[in-house]
Amino acid sequence: MAENSMESGGRGERMAEGVRSQASAMASGVEQRIDDLRGYAEDAGSMIREYAREHPWAAVGIAAGIGFLLGRLLSRT
Repeated sequence: MAENSMESGGRGERMAEGVRSQASAMASGVEQRIDDLRGYAEDAGSMIREYAREHPWAAVGIAAGIGFLLGRLLSRT
């Protein structure tokens, strides 16, 4: 019976190590996606700033329209 409990402990440790390994791999994947999204957001931000500099009145109109829509949506609550 002691041998059986020792085998179970070894299996449990191997399972725990497998779970740790999977969790580590998932964390690495999530970090990579976050970095990718951060790069995308920086690119989008620079494109928006460039557009606003080239077309200031259009940027003001778009901002006013978004503000109006958000105000309408939030006032319905």
